[in-house]
Amino acid sequence: MLAALSCSACAGTTLREGGHVSTDARAYFGPARFADQKSGNGLSLRMEPELSVQSESEEHTVTLHPFIRMDPADEQRTHYDLRQADYVFATGPLTTGVGVGLFSWGVLEAHKLVDIINQSDLVEDIGGSEKLGQPYVGSGLSGESWSLRALYLPYSRDRTFPGDEGRLRFPLVVDTDQPQYESSLARFHPGFAGRGSISVGELDLGLSAFAGLSREPRFYAQLTERAVIPRYEQLRHVGVDAQWTHEALSLKLEATARTWSTTFRPSAGIGGGLEYSFFDIGPFGYDLTLVGEYYWDNRPLDAPVTLYDHDAFGGFRFALNDDSDTMLLAGMLVDVDTGFSSLQVSASRRLGERWRLFLEGRGFFGPEGILESSLLSDDYAQLRVAYYF
Repeated sequence: MLAALSCSACAGTTLREGGHVSTDARAYFGPARFADQKSGNGLSLRMEPELSVQSESEEHTVTLHPFIRMDPADEQRTHYDLRQADYVFATGPLTTGVGVGLFSWGVLEAHKLVDIINQSDLVEDIGGSEKLGQPYVGSGLSGESWSLRALYLPYSRDRTFPGDEGRLRFPLVVDTDQPQYESSLARFHPGFAGRGSISVGELDLGLSAFAGLSREPRFYAQLTERAVIPRYEQLRHVGVDAQWTHEALSLKLEATARTWSTTFRPSAGIGGGLEYSFFDIGPFGYDLTLVGEYYWDNRPLDAPVTLYDHDAFGGFRFALNDDSDTMLLAGMLVDVDTGFSSLQVSASRRLGERWRLFLEGRGFFGPEGILESSLLSDDYAQLRVAYYF
């Protein structure tokens, strides 16, 4: 929720302020699996204020969007970040920006293969949907049915991981204090990215490319500790995303071709899915959208690990369309090879003008003896109470 205010100190500009602060109460249904882990049960605080200043001509915009999480259960989960802090100049079809930003590419629901710019914040969401802000300099052109964007990425962000006391982690702790990089410039290895998109009738098509440090690290075991070190190698990536929508039906596709490291190890990935929506159901006018997706990735064993190498996803979105904007979402991701499954259910409801209630649950099911089996004790439920200002 952003509120527009007049800026008396700077005539001709518009100040918009908003964001939210929330308290999360999380409870795990099973005991901690590893010796150093805490129970994970308890309260944490999340704050995301947003502030933007725009000139009267709307050509100049400055945006600030920090993120703060305070969690007594895991010191790695207590962290802060600038999700966005940039200046954007827009005139006619040209847009130019510099600073820290969030960029989202792709059309699939469970996992976006072509979403390559921002680093995942895994201490916030194990599924990778939460992203860290990315430093950038970029320009874009857009028309009625097309757009082009080019980005220079001067700095790469390291992925966040739960600490030894945190839940939702794998057996070996990731030592984030001493990451390694294939490039001698380390995090300052320059990256470049671009994307073009076009809409033709019911078809939306995008083509993207990236060259820089991979956002997915490889892991190397330490000989003296029960921990692994992340290593970020160079990546060249080309992606395509497409969505065809006809009335209530949407067909979606994402595909990537990649080479890892300076040894040019090639791999490819593809994901496809469909959505079908039922609108105005019954006397109360509910909306229901069914989602089905499939993922396949042939990266070699020595490439960074992915949880989407041969998986299927099914889920739904249910909207009551009431005054309180009540929503229910549920989905399950299943590894076709091992049968390991992850279930996520979430619901939200507005309380008055400024409060919103969120309820989320995750469950994990499958065999022992595989990488994901370390999550089998980490089923949890979480209640979030958020105040929007």
